Amino acid sequence: MLLFLFIFLFFPSKFYLRNLSQLTGSKKFPEVSNQAITLAPDNYLDTRLFSTLQLVNAELHYNYKIKKEAITQQQAEVNVYKRGLVKTIKTAYYNLLLSIKQKTVYTNADILLKENLRLTKSLVANGKSLKGNLLRVQSDINTNQARLTEAENNGIVARAYLNFLLNRSSGQEIVADTSLYNQADTLAHAVTIDDVLNRREELRSLKSGIKQAEYAVKIREAFYIPTLSTYINAGYQGKAFHFSSTERYVNGGISLKWNLFNGHQNTSRAKQAKLDLQILSSQLTDTEKQFEVQLISAQRAINTAEEQLKSAWANQ
Repeated sequence: MLLFLFIFLFFPSKFYLRNLSQLTGSKKFPEVSNQAITLAPDNYLDTRLFSTLQLVNAELHYNYKIKKEAITQQQAEVNVYKRGLVKTIKTAYYNLLLSIKQKTVYTNADILLKENLRLTKSLVANGKSLKGNLLRVQSDINTNQARLTEAENNGIVARAYLNFLLNRSSGQEIVADTSLYNQADTLAHAVTIDDVLNRREELRSLKSGIKQAEYAVKIREAFYIPTLSTYINAGYQGKAFHFSSTERYVNGGISLKWNLFNGHQNTSRAKQAKLDLQILSSQLTDTEKQFEVQLISAQRAINTAEEQLKSAWANQ
């Protein structure tokens, strides 16, 4: 074999043709001179444009819908974050107002306690009161002073935290709207569970996830639908920048792909997709029940706070 290859490579073709003519005693095998042909021609241009279009593709169709629902889900998650941030800011502002109110209460109490101390000293000096009362008043003053210091510190921390949430310097002053002390918000009483279920972004996110799972099930179940696509290929082959009608070409076609058997893999994937859908549906139901319990708890807490407020005003 190696000898034959050696002869083929190093002996010209005339050698073979001459031998064949001698063996047959004829001139049926004229001698042909050796040719040298370049594999890649010089100054050769090959330019083409290929385009394809999916006519029928169930997987592509449902994936498009899944991506749209994913965008909706992400928007809902952003709104969840915004709602949580608003709640945190409101809570921080409430703590600031609470510390200001506490500071005012303890400051007024300090004035009254010091006046009580002065009167008690006078009574003790005149033998009208026991020294134990004087010690008790002094203890109340010390306790109130400690609470006043705590309220001041809470106010500093609350202001710094609120400025942090508002992306401002920690020492920046915050003007408190003290008119909120006398306002009663009763809007929460009119809220129903239907309002909560329609407005909560967490539920919208879960519902969007359920739709994505439903489309995933349809993708797995649509494996029997063939994929139909078309293509067109246009180009030019010839010497560079010398275009002619004989060197242009256009061709196209239609392709059909149909996967009839895949070792039951598609069936297993469809079952897994349905299981994921059931899990998300269960999460949605549990979340709705949790929100219902939270609403009832919040409404009862508001009723209790209102009764306590009425009692406090009545005892003044």
